[in-house]
Amino acid sequence: FPGGTPFELKLLENYDNEGYILFSFHTGEHTGTHVDAPMHFSKGAPSIDALTLDQLSGPLVVLDVQKEAAAKADLAVDVSHITNWENQHGRIPDGAFVVINSGWSKRWTDPKAYVNLDAAGVMRFPGFSLAATEFLLTQRSVKGIGVDTLSADPGPSSKFEEHHRFLSAGKVNLENVANLEHVPASGAYLFAAALPIKGGSGSPSRIFAAVNANRSSK
Repeated sequence: FPGGTPFELKLLENYDNEGYILFSFHTGEHTGTHVDAPMHFSKGAPSIDALTLDQLSGPLVVLDVQKEAAAKADLAVDVSHITNWENQHGRIPDGAFVVINSGWSKRWTDPKAYVNLDAAGVMRFPGFSLAATEFLLTQRSVKGIGVDTLSADPGPSSKFEEHHRFLSAGKVNLENVANLEHVPASGAYLFAAALPIKGGSGSPSRIFAAVNANRSSK
């Protein structure tokens, strides 16, 4: 995210000197694929180390909005995207993580295209609308929201409404999620392996899904 801390890797020891290799690294909590803990936007809410494995795992729901995002870069996923998914796959399971596949991760190797600033310097990428966020909080029982972009709020957002509303409810955001094209729309189970940084507002994360190979995806 603009203004964030990039990942840096520094060589400390090499095989030629000590017979082993060792690095140090420096990074922001919210660099690359990562988890937002509730305290990121909600003072006094749980930090990343306070989250249990149960809070960081659950059924995976993938909303495919690639066509809409190709036509409108700053697409705000709304309630209709959620109900359309349910019309095909059934009600969102309790404890699920609802993640959008906008196709944005294809831009990852091109930072300018990924951030996607317009002529006025406004970022243009997809995210969740406040209405969709409210629906998932009040009408469904989900644990997290995920995006394959820089932020769970659409790029032009300056108020970060999704972050304030969703994280204040004790939920988590997953951002810069990759490889969503390799998991089914329903039936997989997600795990977000975050570092338990004491008092941290988030953590870089390896997010992966367990997929039943015998289950056909729709």
